[in-house]
Amino acid sequence: MRAYQIEMDRCKMCLTCMQECPYHAVVLRNGTVFVEENRCVDCGLCARHCRHNAVTWADQTNAVKAMIAAHRKVIMVFDPVCRALLPEGKTLDNLGAAALKLGVWDIAAGSEAAAAIATQYARMIREHYSDNLILTYCPVIRNMVEQHNPELASALAPAPSPMIAMGRMLKRDFTSAAVVYVSACGAGAHEMRDLRHSTEVNAVLTFGQLMAWLHAEGIELSDEEEPMLNDENGMGILASMPGGMLECVRHYLPDGDYKTLQADGMDRCLAALETLKSGQLHGYVLELSACEGGCLGGVA
Repeated sequence: MRAYQIEMDRCKMCLTCMQECPYHAVVLRNGTVFVEENRCVDCGLCARHCRHNAVTWADQTNAVKAMIAAHRKVIMVFDPVCRALLPEGKTLDNLGAAALKLGVWDIAAGSEAAAAIATQYARMIREHYSDNLILTYCPVIRNMVEQHNPELASALAPAPSPMIAMGRMLKRDFTSAAVVYVSACGAGAHEMRDLRHSTEVNAVLTFGQLMAWLHAEGIELSDEEEPMLNDENGMGILASMPGGMLECVRHYLPDGDYKTLQADGMDRCLAALETLKSGQLHGYVLELSACEGGCLGGVA
């Protein structure tokens, strides 16, 4: 199942979702609109453009509640983008304290994994892993290449996304824990089920889904909490912004002999991949983010 689904009880058959999908993954058949899994890349354009809120993305809140009820050691991880989505004056520590009141066992900041992946990218560039290198921070970009541009697969950096990397780091130390990742990315729900890394993360919530859960439980973000999260890694935080991962890489490889190309938004990413396929680019490192504005522009 892909991250996005059509709710036919809300659908008005305007077919805007079909028109906006760059890969024609939304189809009409026998009076029903649905998403073809083998074509969908989880970009979320259908959801963004639906005026009737008929396109929904996976909500695993009940699954997380069940883990807590079963006394699983649930570790909730906050992607770096969560800092930017918080109400003014609120901190990640405030969010973490609120999450602990939901019954999670522990909390963690995902910026550590983002910074660690930047070191892997720097090593690949230094060792000239491939003629051109596509950073694999965004799961939608990986889907676009693997499903629709397989001739570019050799350019994909063999590194996990920060979500998967953070899951691995936590499972290494807490083997029985259930990792729940919170971000603005609607594609994460499908990424976590990829058989290549289906055990690293147990559930994915968008920031909005977590905030709705807190609201339903009557839990507010308090200003009185003591610092709990080590989230001072500025490089990892940069990664949620357009071109931010390249900035992280430059920290580890300031004098590298490479050219860069940054694009955010599906139209620009599609154009970048077409340019790459044309053979016009050599020696480039590409940071492509499917959402306009990078992770900050996710569905939240």
